Amino acid sequence: MDKLPLEVFHSIIEYAVEDNPLQDTFGARLVNRHWNDVVTKELIRSPRLEGREGLHLEFDERNVSANYSWASFPYRLKMLYLMHRVKHHEKNPCHFTTWMQEMRQFAEAWDGDDEENWQKTLLKLLDIATASNAGTRFLYHLSPDSPELEPIEITPYRNIPNLHWVKPFEPLEKTFKIMLAFHAIHHGNTRDLFRLLREGHDLTARSTRFRLSALGDNATVNAVASEEIADILCKFGGPFRLCSCGSSYVFFESTSLDAMIDSGNRKKLERRLKTLHTRFRGFLPAVLKGARRRAEENYIRAKVADADDSQAEQLARWLDTDNYLAAEMTKIRHEIRDAVIEDISRFQDYYRRDHPAAVRDAEYDTGFSFV
Repeated sequence: MDKLPLEVFHSIIEYAVEDNPLQDTFGARLVNRHWNDVVTKELIRSPRLEGREGLHLEFDERNVSANYSWASFPYRLKMLYLMHRVKHHEKNPCHFTTWMQEMRQFAEAWDGDDEENWQKTLLKLLDIATASNAGTRFLYHLSPDSPELEPIEITPYRNIPNLHWVKPFEPLEKTFKIMLAFHAIHHGNTRDLFRLLREGHDLTARSTRFRLSALGDNATVNAVASEEIADILCKFGGPFRLCSCGSSYVFFESTSLDAMIDSGNRKKLERRLKTLHTRFRGFLPAVLKGARRRAEENYIRAKVADADDSQAEQLARWLDTDNYLAAEMTKIRHEIRDAVIEDISRFQDYYRRDHPAAVRDAEYDTGFSFV
């Protein structure tokens, strides 16, 4: 093959990409490294990759998740393809490439307007896009002819089991920070993580564009890139403990407020809850539930022991702490409920047409009429 003229070699590759079955072309990448480079380069430029035989980007509103090729694509091919799409945005625009172009202003505010810094940031964003949980739904955003609609992401409401609602897209700047945080935690970028936490970014915030969050708010265990990342999470008040077993993990710690509750230090407890509400909001309901259980146990144990006057002050502090935690739990529940009400109000036509039972349940459970 070394004696084959370069022009003939490239003609063979072009024929394989344009006329052979796409799966055979994928197989041709395995001949050697040079074939892999040339075939991949031709593939990402070929319209066939986006056709029915490949990614099937022809928009069909009846089934936007009809194709499962994306998940099986090699990582390098995904990255090169997305980079190609972003580079040729003006010729072949789509929602995804538009988002990347608009994110540049946030990247410049974050890391300066240097072109080299933007390319590094773009690689981070593309890396997270390929690793997102959006799956085949991600292809919807790559389709040139897909309408610009709110996403239909059906999500169960944890306090109202029968209620499902549509989550709208978050602001693009928030998407940018969620993706940065995800990259920092899973790739060990301590600088970005420290800055995001210092600025008060919520690491449990979820992107509906890519269906991911830096830390899953319901996860008992979160894998992180290194112990340095875990140390930063704990330093900023995260309810975790570290367990390093070959890879680094942080385990959710529901008893993270126990020492403050036992001491009855209300001001310190309030500061810690404020930190959780800002930076680790998704974990707050579970932390509050465990904290209130601890406060109730302390109060009941002291009452059963028939506390004397010397312990009356401590007893009063525990009762005050219990009442404070109960009020915080009620406030969080109301915040969640209000978010559901706002989303359903925006999409009431969709709900009344396709999910009338969910609307009836929501009206009954929240006491709010969706008219």
